[in-house]
Amino acid sequence: MVYQGLGKIDETAPIMKELMPASEARRIVDNGEDEKSTKLWNELVDEINQAIQEGKKNYSKDGDVLPRSIINRLQLLGYRAVNGSQYNESYYIISW
Repeated sequence: MVYQGLGKIDETAPIMKELMPASEARRIVDNGEDEKSTKLWNELVDEINQAIQEGKKNYSKDGDVLPRSIINRLQLLGYRAVNGSQYNESYYIISW
């Protein structure tokens, strides 16, 4: 049996899905962004350290952009980090 709101039962009516409160949605997104940023940061640290070991002065990646929080963190450490786009393809470059 399908209940539609507080009205009468209509088994042919589509089921209305529930939507979580906005505060819960924000909490989920905020936590996901924190996890995503932490994972990205850890990957970047490994990639930058590898590039340094290879004698390079920059690291770049095509098809992705860095979030502002990561750029700010890199800049606080003295790195230059920029996002760019060419021919509808995103990229970022981190240099030291």
